[in-house]
Amino acid sequence: MERKMFCFDLDNTLLNHKKYEISERIIHALDALKKAGHIIVLASGRDFDTPNSQPFIEMVNPDAVVHANGLKVTINQQLLYEHYFNQDLMKQVLDYGVEHNLCVGASIEGGEYYTHYEIIREFEMKMYGFCNKIYHDPYQLLNRKVHSLHIVADKEDILTLAKMLPQIHYFLFNGNFGADLMDLQWSKAEGIEILFGHYHLTWEDTICFGDSMNDLSMIQKAKRGFAVENGTQALKDAADMIIKSVEDDGVALAIENYFL
Repeated sequence: MERKMFCFDLDNTLLNHKKYEISERIIHALDALKKAGHIIVLASGRDFDTPNSQPFIEMVNPDAVVHANGLKVTINQQLLYEHYFNQDLMKQVLDYGVEHNLCVGASIEGGEYYTHYEIIREFEMKMYGFCNKIYHDPYQLLNRKVHSLHIVADKEDILTLAKMLPQIHYFLFNGNFGADLMDLQWSKAEGIEILFGHYHLTWEDTICFGDSMNDLSMIQKAKRGFAVENGTQALKDAADMIIKSVEDDGVALAIENYFL
C-alpha cells in the first residue's frame, strides 16, 4: 500500500474511558502502521502539551498532532499553526457560566480553570471513580493563551449559551453532555489540511477514525472514514464504515483487517 495518513481521535476511539487506557492491541496496530511507512496523526479536542494529556503522546507516538480541534498543529514539537481564543469573548463565556451555574473553562498547562468546578469534579468521580485535579480561578485564563473552552452541561444548556453568544461555535461530545467551545468556525479537517503541505498528501490519501461530532469534518472528507460502534449516531451515519466499539478494540481490528 502507498503511504497513507491515518488520523485518529483519542477519547472513546483509541482511549477506553471505562478503563481510561489504550489497549495494547491498539498500540500494536498503530506501531504496525508506522513500520509500514504510514503517517500517524492524533487529532483531538485536547491540547496534548498539557500535563493530563502528554502521557498519551508517549503511548501513541504520532508523527503529527492536531490539537484543540485544529486550532493548533504540530509535527515533532514543531509548531505549524496556532490560534487563541478571543479574550473579550472568553470573559463573556465565563461570566455566563458564573451567572447560570454552568461549568465552563479550560485545562491548560498549570492546572484546571473552571467556573463551578464542583460539577466537573462530580462528573469525573462518577465516570472514573477518582478526581485528583486541582482547580483554580477561571478568570486567570484571561491572562493565559487558550485555544478553546470546555463546558460540562446538558445539550439544552449548551444550545442556549450558543444562542446568547452567537460568536461561539461548539462541538457536542458523544452522549450530548458537554462540548468544546471555539471562537471561530474551525475543525480537525482544517488542521489536517495544514499537514498535507508538509507530507505532500491529500484527502485521497487519508483514513480517519472517530466517535463524536468534532470528528465529523474529517470523517466526511477522508478517503475512508470509520466510526466506532460506541460513537454518536450522526457520525455513524456519515462514516463509510462502522467498526466495533473502543471496548472491543475496534480500531485495531479495522487496521488488522483492512490495512496490514
